[in-house]
Amino acid sequence: MRVIAEYFREPDPQLGYLYGGWLTMGMVLSIPMIVAGGLIVWKAPAIAALLAPKSPAAKIAAKPAPKRK
Repeated sequence: MRVIAEYFREPDPQLGYLYGGWLTMGMVLSIPMIVAGGLIVWKAPAIAALLAPKSPAAKIAAKPAPKRK
């Protein structure tokens, strides 16, 4: 929402536009938030798998089978 709002608001009077008459400081500062949000969405399944509680049956199934001679 913030990125969209930055297209319609007036730039800060002390900064004005930074580039080409359309890029504002708010847009520049929104870029790291977009990247961080993308990384969180991308890594969420891996983080959820690490944090998910394991049931006793899952622990038994995860153990490797004993080696036969």
